[in-house]
Amino acid sequence: FRSHWDRLNDQVNVEVQVTVDKLVFDSEVMTLTVKDISPKNIPCVNKYPHITVGTISPEVKPFKTVKLLDKSFGSQRPNGVTVIDLGDQSLTLGGYVQAIFTMQ
Repeated sequence: FRSHWDRLNDQVNVEVQVTVDKLVFDSEVMTLTVKDISPKNIPCVNKYPHITVGTISPEVKPFKTVKLLDKSFGSQRPNGVTVIDLGDQSLTLGGYVQAIFTMQ
């Protein structure tokens, strides 16, 4: 785990472009799924690369988006989860990599 963290930390402040293709949300969190990232060598520890848009309150932690995506793309999507495919409206966004370490 630590070696992966070190590799991620080496990418801090690298300029990237991501293409997002889905908006996913439930009653607590909202996220955008990442379809493509450039440069390609940016590592991701999550099964579903994403950008957390926000949470309903400070008590709801952003890492809940990981669980939301696992549920959303599992065999059966639970009630209360909405997935909007952006289709031709997909967005390409630019920014910088920032490392976030969260104990879940």
